[in-house]
Amino acid sequence: MNIIGYEASAIEAKRFAKQGEHLANIRIDHNSTVTRISKTSDQTASAEFRFTANYSGIGYIRIEGSLLLNGEVDA
Repeated sequence: MNIIGYEASAIEAKRFAKQGEHLANIRIDHNSTVTRISKTSDQTASAEFRFTANYSGIGYIRIEGSLLLNGEVDA
């Protein structure tokens, strides 16, 4: 399958640390989840996703969106 389109439906970011504050040993956790896959035509499908990156003690970034895929849809 090939990605032929991308759309971001939500982007959220929050910072907890103050500007100029330096933290040692920053832990970065990330998670990506496909929330829904649907067939849009015989050759295309849409996959909705959510990606989150959490920077411990500093903040986080969350992106939600969808990918338009082209190829063997039934597989």
